[in-house]
Amino acid sequence: MAATAAPYSARQMSHAQFIELLRRRASCPRHGEALHAWALKSGTASHAPVANSLISFYSSLPRPLLPAAFAVFDDIPPAARDVASWNSLLNPLSRHRPLDALSGFRSMLSSSTVLPSPHSFAAAFTAAARAAAVSTGTAAHALACKIPSAVSNVYVSTSLLNMYCKLGIVYDARRVFDEMPQRNGFSWSTMVAGYAADKCSEEAFDLFQLMLEECPSEKSEFVATAVLSAVSVPLGLLMGVQMHGQIVKDGLLDFVSVENSLATMYAKAGCMGAALHVFESSRARNSITWSAMVTGYAQNGEADSAVGMFSQMHAAGFTPTEFTFVGILNACSDLGALAVGKQAHGLMVKLGIEVQKHVNSALVDMYAKCGCIGDAKEVFDQFYEVDTVLWTAMVAGHVQNGEHEEALILYARMDKEVGEQQHPEAENINAELRSLAKHMKDEGYHPTSKFSFDEELDPLLESHEEDQLEWISVAYS
Repeated sequence: MAATAAPYSARQMSHAQFIELLRRRASCPRHGEALHAWALKSGTASHAPVANSLISFYSSLPRPLLPAAFAVFDDIPPAARDVASWNSLLNPLSRHRPLDALSGFRSMLSSSTVLPSPHSFAAAFTAAARAAAVSTGTAAHALACKIPSAVSNVYVSTSLLNMYCKLGIVYDARRVFDEMPQRNGFSWSTMVAGYAADKCSEEAFDLFQLMLEECPSEKSEFVATAVLSAVSVPLGLLMGVQMHGQIVKDGLLDFVSVENSLATMYAKAGCMGAALHVFESSRARNSITWSAMVTGYAQNGEADSAVGMFSQMHAAGFTPTEFTFVGILNACSDLGALAVGKQAHGLMVKLGIEVQKHVNSALVDMYAKCGCIGDAKEVFDQFYEVDTVLWTAMVAGHVQNGEHEEALILYARMDKEVGEQQHPEAENINAELRSLAKHMKDEGYHPTSKFSFDEELDPLLESHEEDQLEWISVAYS
């Protein structure tokens, strides 16, 4: 580093000159390190303005060098650390290492030399949202309420609003929103997105209508996509159609993100004709646009159209996403289109997408429904430790192929290796399970395997009582 620092070794710079030079070198780690070496050699690295700029430099690189930022911060004498020193560290930590950010925020509060600023609270709220730290986030909110300059800052209040939305506490988020002295476009889109995540379609649409009345200038593609996401439910079609008209009126169809959201909204409402119209009218399609159509056709039972759209997408040179693959694999499952499913699998391996949980489950399901239980088991054996969804698909695959005993054995393994978990659809499928148990008994089923069932499984083969059937409910997921 000393050799690299040579160009600056003979220079005399004020703090302001150093900060400006470092700002201009922000995209080049080598030049920044050279300036850091000069600051160390000249003895200015421990001065707060210089150190703060170095922390910001290391934290803002395309690949942040957080250990270097920590080292610079630690070299500042505790008594010399000002609020900018803390914020320079807290801001990047809130995005990349939220737990460390919250720990740093606590340390800042315990310091007797500095008080948090609005930006300190914004970092704390961002970190709490990313770390799902409800108690810490609400405690920071309570403290911020005691500092008028914090809660009146639109940047801080929007960060607080985002925190409550990300934590799923929509009621408190709306209370923060209503109490904001001023709002911007991000405030509106954040609140709408919070409603969307909480499946509150009507509330999201009503809020958008309120925005049109109070501040129509805040209309943007971000707000539009948030509203479309909120109304993308089977009963949200009327609101979606009204939203479509408003989007056309506002000239927002030029944004591909809005077009994609429109296509997805119509697909989820079962209106594939309208979704296709949006798709064909699009002048800037991307992989997400194509994926919306493939998955839309698959989800609406139009497997042939899903396969055709996937072929067109591939021919047009667009790279499928993991969601595209789930859609095409589900379509292949419905059609029994093993050849297309295998082609999709090969492309997934080539793109490195086969490691995604939901993709693996769709693969197992496709092979099982196409009668290739061996291929399904091969996929399962590679990734079975991931989660219960994959186990569920494999157990169901055995049942679908008439391998009832293998299903029982695999579920016993799942119970031991993954842990006992009640299937979320257990109540709805108990009738099917009773039918399976009765069928096995009527057919004179007797276990031929030497596999030793545990004490909860043995009674199943004898009594078939309802409370003992729940454990194999995954077979009919």
